[in-house]
Amino acid sequence: MHIVKRERDKLQRFDRSSEMFSPARVGALKSKQFHNSTADFPLIMSIFFQSLSIHSRPPSPSFHNYSLRKRRKYPLPNSPYKTQQWQQSSLAHQLSMQLFLNQSSSADQESQLLSTLIHSFAAYSCEPTPNAYYFMLKTLTRKRPENWEHQISQVVDHLEKVATFETPDYILIYLIKYYAKCGMTRHAVDLFFRIPKFRSDPSVDALNALLSGLLSDGNEKGLEIVPEILTRSAREMNIRLESSTLDILITGLCRGGKVNQAVELLKSAVNDGFDLGRNVFSRVIARMCEGKDDDVLGFVEEMKTLAGFVPGMGDWCNVLGFMVKRGEALEAMAVLKQMRREGLRPDIVCCNWVLNGLVKKGEHEKADQLFDEMLVWGLVPDIFSFNAKIRSLCERNNLAEAVKMLDCMEEVGGGRPDLNTYNIILGACCRNGELILGRSIVSKMEKNGVKLHKNSHIYQDMMIEEK
Repeated sequence: MHIVKRERDKLQRFDRSSEMFSPARVGALKSKQFHNSTADFPLIMSIFFQSLSIHSRPPSPSFHNYSLRKRRKYPLPNSPYKTQQWQQSSLAHQLSMQLFLNQSSSADQESQLLSTLIHSFAAYSCEPTPNAYYFMLKTLTRKRPENWEHQISQVVDHLEKVATFETPDYILIYLIKYYAKCGMTRHAVDLFFRIPKFRSDPSVDALNALLSGLLSDGNEKGLEIVPEILTRSAREMNIRLESSTLDILITGLCRGGKVNQAVELLKSAVNDGFDLGRNVFSRVIARMCEGKDDDVLGFVEEMKTLAGFVPGMGDWCNVLGFMVKRGEALEAMAVLKQMRREGLRPDIVCCNWVLNGLVKKGEHEKADQLFDEMLVWGLVPDIFSFNAKIRSLCERNNLAEAVKMLDCMEEVGGGRPDLNTYNIILGACCRNGELILGRSIVSKMEKNGVKLHKNSHIYQDMMIEEK
């Protein structure tokens, strides 16, 4: 269908061109006087170009699109004229920036970079761009001349009162972060609430930059003014909190030691339907594990139910370590089995936490059971696993099995025994009067390149008995 239509259009154009170049038409044009040729010049040129478009080149399938482009009411944005204008403007900006760099590098530190920037662009009859101001601000914050605060204040006032463009967010956010980093809290807060004066719309990114700077190190003063900032930003600037904002707030509360407030805020955010990342939960869990009386395991189970939180291996290591420190080794072992039921294989660090806790609690049978299960799970015991196992055997005065375990460490892949491993067995030998066995172990130590310190009580006890 399209081919038939295209061929019909070609025939119609050919008929029109033939009519234009008919003998009668050409004769009429020749018969006109020379002084009337100017009036017919548009007609002649029209016939000429139409003849070129039809006869001097083969018809193109894109002829229809070409006609649309030629008859477009408004010029294309990529027209040669506009491209030339853009190239000239871009060249002027490049030359202006080069002049600014040359003048600023040769000037002393007390010189005003703002005036240098304006004069550099004025030399090429153009205005400084937002990127030029951004570059100048980064130069000031990097070099930090003696009057850097005054110069930055001048630039900010110029952007607010003189510049006519909409100040990009990245310039204001950069300054807010820098003020907060330098401890200039008042300047950061003031600049944030002046954002509308820069012809820029307040955004949650600017709010996040301010909160992140104030709460970066758990500053108590920063925590005190956060409620006022949140209230004013919602009322005066119509900024709504997002998940990223809550992430910053919860992290800041954790850094400031306000763990209970962080937990309450996290639960409120979950109940309100905010989609928080797993890192937020992990930070709260890590801070809770640094406390003493927090129900960390209950919190994890609650977040798994309400928010669909899936703890990672690092989270479980923190929880298990917290439980072992509180003397809840048996409960920690139950958590390991729960992890296995949920399809998560505990790593060697988690198992070592529980294994050491069981040995300290005197639960040696449970410790043996866990050590065997580690092998069944496909875990390779490391030096810490073997030290806990050997300590458990020595506390039961089972020195023969402890020595066998010492011999099979390298075979299993747990590494070579270290000084701590030998001290555990030698201490048991001294307590049980097995000095001959102890001396043989010392000889084995020396062959393996491990030396017993002469000032240690184990070495002194063995030498006294030998004498």
